[in-house]
Amino acid sequence: MERRSPIYEESFNPDDGYREIIDQIINLAGITIELCGTWLWITGVTKQHREILKELGFIFAFKKCAWYWEPRTYRKKSKKQMSMDWIRNAYGSDILNQREAITV
Repeated sequence: MERRSPIYEESFNPDDGYREIIDQIINLAGITIELCGTWLWITGVTKQHREILKELGFIFAFKKCAWYWEPRTYRKKSKKQMSMDWIRNAYGSDILNQREAITV
């Protein structure tokens, strides 16, 4: 489901490193890459990929059970806790890929 917030669409700058980050994780099995506003969120089977995600600057959000990456230009203005549904509704959501986990 694709929803974009007009405010964040205007501030989205693909030169902030998105392409490089996405290129390095797009083929990881079992993950879903979601763009919410200007943040990338990774969900799914992520445990096997945690070292790669850490190296790329992703941070694990325990309460959301998801990894996130924020652009270098982002500065948080609030300490308010937000659920993933709240984030999706407020900032929009684009699923960039969704792959099945490969079991051996």
